[in-house]
Amino acid sequence: MAILAETRKKERERERRKKEREKEKERRKERKGDPSKPSTFWRNLKVLDGLS
Repeated sequence: MAILAETRKKERERERRKKEREKEKERRKERKGDPSKPSTFWRNLKVLDGLS
């Protein structure tokens, strides 16, 4: 039974670390802007390309 408790403990620890990593990713994303959106540079390039 001690083995089962140990395994569960490790699982919970792993889940906790996973959640912390997700939170850290979110924080980083908020700091540097959403990477899924194109950067200002590329947006401006498209606008300039449209003008020519």
